[in-house]
This record gives sequence, C-alpha cells and structure tokens, in this order.
Amino acid sequence: MKRVVSDAHLREILRSTRTIACVGLSANAVRPSYYVARYLGLRGYRVIPVNPALAEKLDEYAKQMRRIFGG
Repeated sequence: MKRVVSDAHLREILRSTRTIACVGLSANAVRPSYYVARYLGLRGYRVIPVNPALAEKLDEYAKQMRRIFGG
C-alpha cells in the first residue's frame, strides 16, 4: 500500500527538526541527492551524508562531503 504524506505534514517535519540524514548522497554534482543535501545545508540544516557504497572509501568520501558542505 502506498502512503501519501501531505505537504503540511512535511512542512511540520522540516520546521521541527534541524538534522536530516540524506540516504544515498552522492558527491557527484549532477545527482539530485547532491542538490537536495546542498540546499538543506545552505538553509541551516545539519545534513548527515549516508552512502554505504562509499563507506569502503571513507577518507575519500569524507573529503568529498567537506568539499560539498564546507569544513
């Protein structure tokens, strides 16, 4: 069964939290996940990048995420 979440409910979630995990975040600037995470980061959210496919290359992944989000 497909569950539909209302816009009002999503707005309330975004108002009540400041930390968001971005599952599948890519360091590739042409991927939608990159833009979503970057947008949220620029709006003051703490974005936790989650990408199990890159976990083996943790140092490289961390450098890419610092490049995206600063730090």
